[in-house]
Amino acid sequence: MKHCDASIRIVQIVPALMRIFNATLRTESPSLSPGHFRVLSTLAFGQRNLSELAYIEHVSLPTMSNTVSTLVNRGWLERVRDTDDRRRVRIELTDEGEEALKRLQRLAQDRIDKLIEPLSDAECENVWSALNSLDACLAGECDLLDTFQAPLDDLEASA
Repeated sequence: MKHCDASIRIVQIVPALMRIFNATLRTESPSLSPGHFRVLSTLAFGQRNLSELAYIEHVSLPTMSNTVSTLVNRGWLERVRDTDDRRRVRIELTDEGEEALKRLQRLAQDRIDKLIEPLSDAECENVWSALNSLDACLAGECDLLDTFQAPLDDLEASA
């Protein structure tokens, strides 16, 4: 197999996985979007301001403002004024938002577990190894990989 063959399979498989992931999120909450999940995941690592969130998610400030407002209304995020500069507002996860994120991650992990259940132990190890290799290749390209990794690591530890 050549590298280009691997890239073709990645391009074919990632959209299918994302459709499954998005459908899983929507079973929890029909109005929940993948963007909402990504914002929750980003904020699991600490407070951000609106501009930082918009930059990370590659969306406009008005789009991010709407997303944050939706999540604030759900009680999953909170706007916090900076004590040193009252003009600055930081966005942070609430306890309820943290629980929602963990629940959503568990749902997604359970769905993926069911999908890969037919794989043998050796095949699972191959998938694990390939994903770790891909993660290493992406490390220089995507500073946000850790945004999705650490909460999942926490989930594995609690399982």
